[in-house]
Amino acid sequence: MTIKIDENVKMRLAEVLRESGLTSHAYAQSVQIDPSAFAKKLSGKVSITTSDLEKLEKFGGVSKEWLLTGNGSAKAETSIPPSAVPVYDIDATCGLSDTRTFADITVEGYVDIPPVSKGTVIIRAHGDSMNPTIQDNDYIAIRRLETWDYIMFGHIYIIELPDYRAVKRIRRGSDDGHVILRSDNDNYDDVEIPKADIRSLWIVENVISIKKLF
Repeated sequence: MTIKIDENVKMRLAEVLRESGLTSHAYAQSVQIDPSAFAKKLSGKVSITTSDLEKLEKFGGVSKEWLLTGNGSAKAETSIPPSAVPVYDIDATCGLSDTRTFADITVEGYVDIPPVSKGTVIIRAHGDSMNPTIQDNDYIAIRRLETWDYIMFGHIYIIELPDYRAVKRIRRGSDDGHVILRSDNDNYDDVEIPKADIRSLWIVENVISIKKLF
């Protein structure tokens, strides 16, 4: 079922985005709606679906009735705190072997941890190439970048390539068209790749060590 977005619904949807403090892309990711489709819904070019309403209510804490009619409270009665972020049933490899893509992911649950900001997602890291910074089975909070024209060299990223996905530090390459993927574990060699091969780039904002929590 689709519902045409009139000016009032568009205004309330814009208010939701403004109150979140996130970009349109980041907010859409946080409520499990395709970012490009969400931008069109926000402008009123594309209708909102029943599935969208359910996701906004479940993941964003937005009342369906309020969004459509303006009646009642904007906040939905939901068991998921508005500040909670999703945990995905997929791992990020700290080596160079995992070939699954983020399109395959399934939400495993939600966590509300103060240092982890809304708009990020949490996945598990496997492997030892990023020891001691990220250890095997640590969780990492990541945020997708809309562009990687301005990479913060030296920072840790998830780099998704056509044949694998890796958690590495990014360093300057031999020229402007290449970057170097570097491990924190000295037993691993650098890997230089063409920037054009990067399919998506996610910055690692937090490392959550389960071992250190207990």
